[in-house]
Amino acid sequence: MGGEYEFEGVKYYLPRNEEGHAIHGLVLNEEWDVISIGEDNVALKHVLNHPGYPTELTSIIKYALNDESLNVEIIVRNTGGLRNAPLVVGTHPYFIVSDDWRMSIQGDARICESINKIPTGRLIPFNLDDVVRREFDDCFLISGDITLESQYSMIRMVRRNMPYVQVFTGVPNAVAIEPMSGAPDAYHNGMGLTIIKPGEEERYGFTISVLRI
Repeated sequence: MGGEYEFEGVKYYLPRNEEGHAIHGLVLNEEWDVISIGEDNVALKHVLNHPGYPTELTSIIKYALNDESLNVEIIVRNTGGLRNAPLVVGTHPYFIVSDDWRMSIQGDARICESINKIPTGRLIPFNLDDVVRREFDDCFLISGDITLESQYSMIRMVRRNMPYVQVFTGVPNAVAIEPMSGAPDAYHNGMGLTIIKPGEEERYGFTISVLRI
C-alpha cells in the first residue's frame, strides 16, 4: 500500500502504479534466464537485487506440460547472506470461459475484507461453491482444490503452499484464478507473509489439470 513498507526497522520504497500502490511484485517485467529446456518442460532463473528490497533473492520457476496438465514449481532462495527476506509469491493464470462459467471448491473459503481493494487483515466466510457468474477482483483464503467450468472446458487447480487466491474477471471472456502464498499488502497486514532467513529457501507450486474440453 502506498509503495512503501518497513521491515526490521528499515523503510523501503517500491515503484508505484497508476493507483499509487506497488502491485505484481518486482520480477513481473524482468528478463529470466533459461537454465534448462526440453520438449515438454522449461526452467527459468532470476536473481533479484533491488533498492526497495532488503536482500538478494534467487528464484527458479519450472514448467512441465503433459497431455492433461501443467505443473508449475517455484523455488525462492535468500542468497543475500546478511538480511532476512520478506516474501509473498503470486502468479496470474487466465482461463478462457463462456458466460455460463462457475467455480466450486473442495473445502472452505473466506474472502479478504478490503477497503479500496486493499485487504484489511480480516477474513469473512464466503460460499464459493457453485458461484454463478459475477464480477470479481477479490482475494480469498481457500483450503481445497478449485474447479472452474464452462461450456468450453473444465479445469482443476491443485495448489501447494499457496493458500490464497485472487479471482479476477476484468478481462472479457476470461477468469483469472491466481494462486498466491499471501494476500495483497501482506507487508502491512501480515496475511501469509513468509520470512526467509539467509541461505534458506521456500517452495511453492500448483498443477492445472484439464478434466473436460
